[in-house]
Amino acid sequence: MPSSRTKAAGGMTEDKLFWILTGGLDEYGKPVSSAWLLDIKRIVWNTNIIPPMIMDRYSHGCVVVGTMVYIFGGRDRNGQSLQSVEVLDLQDYYRNNNQPQTKGWELIQPMKIPRAPMAVERLGNKI
Repeated sequence: MPSSRTKAAGGMTEDKLFWILTGGLDEYGKPVSSAWLLDIKRIVWNTNIIPPMIMDRYSHGCVVVGTMVYIFGGRDRNGQSLQSVEVLDLQDYYRNNNQPQTKGWELIQPMKIPRAPMAVERLGNKI
């Protein structure tokens, strides 16, 4: 890993070629918004491919469905539980031969109740 993280969340792409690691607490205990991509075949971390999330967060949930990466809840810089949901479409990354993303994260409809710590999973194409 490029640097230490605790309370981060990650998910495997459906093609099982990449692992995405998002947010968490850095080595100083500060929440971060970074998103890293691990190339499973080469075992190489890419830190500049995926843009940072909109919000610094930790103890959140992350799941990949198709080319979409979803981030749910977690805690903010003040330790407050979040109800926000962010999404990033990796389709540009795949279409552009593994070049950096051109589009960023988007906030979508929040959860009804703030949740942290958060776990999320998919079943087929459903979250």
